[in-house]
Amino acid sequence: MPKAKPFIVTAKHEPTGLLERITIHNTHKFDDPLIRRPFNPERAEKAKRDIEELALRAHLFKKQQLLDRISDPAPSLIDRIDMQAGPSYKYEPPKPLPNIHFQLTKILLRTSEYNKMFAATADRLEPVFARMEKKEGNLEPVIRPTEP
Repeated sequence: MPKAKPFIVTAKHEPTGLLERITIHNTHKFDDPLIRRPFNPERAEKAKRDIEELALRAHLFKKQQLLDRISDPAPSLIDRIDMQAGPSYKYEPPKPLPNIHFQLTKILLRTSEYNKMFAATADRLEPVFARMEKKEGNLEPVIRPTEP
């Protein structure tokens, strides 16, 4: 049988024989649905008025939303794009950290070596491309629209 003290209940778990201490707070007094709060007519009247007022506000708000939706035409596409424009202030990138250093890896060193070789090849090919342009005209591909 549990022992009752003010706001403390000691209960025994039968299979294990262990005692468990349960603390009951005043706030839990009316949590049990079988224990009803004492009827307070003033509180009941206030709750009824609050519910009616909230229902009226919700109805008026819904009505106003519908009127706004009907009365205001949708903005044009250009206006909607302008509304999505970014901030009007000028962007200033953050200052670099003075003590930050990146470690060079073998891959970065290799790419820099390849860049030197590619630059040399490109320098040698520039006169060839210039001569080809003189003979054949513009070397850029021309995309012609197909006619149906």
